[in-house]
Amino acid sequence: MVATDSNTLLKELARQNTAADPREAGLETWEYIMKMIGREVTARTSVGTFDDYMLKEWARKYLSQRTMNDTAKSVNSADSRKKCVPGTLLRGSSVRRSPFLLSNQEFHKSLVLILSDDEDATIGVMLNHPAAKGLQMEVKDTRMNINYVLTAPLRVGGDYVLEESESPIWLHNSPKLRGAQVGTPIGGCWEHIWQCTYEEVAVALTDNLAKLDEFLVISGITLWPKGDIDAEENFGEMLEDGSFEIVPPSCVESVWNSLLKQRVLTERNIQQNIDYGIEAWSAGEGDSLENDDDNFDIHSIGMGYEEEEDSFVFNTDVKVAKLSDDALRVWVSSCLLGIADLGDDLNE
Repeated sequence: MVATDSNTLLKELARQNTAADPREAGLETWEYIMKMIGREVTARTSVGTFDDYMLKEWARKYLSQRTMNDTAKSVNSADSRKKCVPGTLLRGSSVRRSPFLLSNQEFHKSLVLILSDDEDATIGVMLNHPAAKGLQMEVKDTRMNINYVLTAPLRVGGDYVLEESESPIWLHNSPKLRGAQVGTPIGGCWEHIWQCTYEEVAVALTDNLAKLDEFLVISGITLWPKGDIDAEENFGEMLEDGSFEIVPPSCVESVWNSLLKQRVLTERNIQQNIDYGIEAWSAGEGDSLENDDDNFDIHSIGMGYEEEEDSFVFNTDVKVAKLSDDALRVWVSSCLLGIADLGDDLNE
């Protein structure tokens, strides 16, 4: 914290009220006050950080009034009519300004598999977030008559745990395992991703039907009570706000293959894991409609200010898309690795 005399502060606030652009988030005032108290060098070295850019985006969202024109509404409305049944694979929105920049960053460029949908809630699991620990499994080699231990990345599926689903969720997308009827298809569709039990996986490994790295192991679920993501009650329709897009069935295999490249999370492989997750997300694009923030207008930001290029953080050369990716990395490092200051590396 810094201190300065009240008259100086009041004069600067009065100037901001008539001349400052709210999208600057008060950073100019902070720099001015730091200069007044002889901390100009400190202020200069801290300008242009990840935190500054996030603050500017917060100011843009909450201090500037934004409206959406009828074209964008019609695109969102058409997309929201696609019904998400169990077995549907979703991906985080591909709009230029991620809806998950300022909150719920784990869903930015995420992949979510819908497990169930009823009148009360939609339940799904995120697939692209390996945790910093693996799940060990002892398997017997019948030919050699020995037991050996395998480790699979344990993925964070969400913040909730169902009482009847305290053990991890096992998923596969293998035609061979489908043919052997290992597990059950989610949603009842044979071509969907299949869910199986620990015991079924153990038998499949023992019988050499599959390798452990063909499975995704998920801990936790994501829960959306109806009304939070649904356009119409009891219809299980999502995407009303454009937060998610449906991955075409033809893209699921490519998505799955990219996810299988991820490993147990460490400080050394954090970026590689994120890159593989984004690779999987990109593979799920298909021909889905893309909602674009070009249809948003900014109003009430003060007289005499022209709209800046919307794909950049205000008055910087930093792309919002890059900032969103950085925010995802900070979430992974903070929430999955427990390293809260890893975001400092983003400024270098």
